[in-house]
Amino acid sequence: MKCISILLICSVFWSISPIMYKYSGITYNKGNIFESIFIALFGLLIGGCGTALFIYSTTICKELSNSILYTFSIPIILTTIGSIIVYNEKLTYRKSISIILILYGLYLVSN
Repeated sequence: MKCISILLICSVFWSISPIMYKYSGITYNKGNIFESIFIALFGLLIGGCGTALFIYSTTICKELSNSILYTFSIPIILTTIGSIIVYNEKLTYRKSISIILILYGLYLVSN
C-alpha cells in the first residue's frame, strides 16, 4: 500500500508540472515576466519532487515494471483531466479513446 500511495503522489506531481508550464507561458504572453519565471520554477520544483518520489519508490516497490507503468500512464490521464478543468480544453473523440486505451492497458497489465 505504501508503494502505491507514493506512486500516486508522484503521478500527481508529474501531472501538475505541465499545467504549471502552460500557465507560465500564458502569464508570459500577458507581459508578466517575473511571475512567469516564478511559475515555471515552481513547476520545475514540483516535477523534481515527483522525480525524487519516483526514485524513492524504486527502493520500496517490489516490481519496477509496475512502478514505471503507473507513473508514466496515470499522469497522462490526470494532465488531460486537469487541462480540461483548468483551461476548458475539449475532450475530443481521440483523447477519450486514448484514455480508455490507457485504462484498459493498466487493467490488462495489473491482472
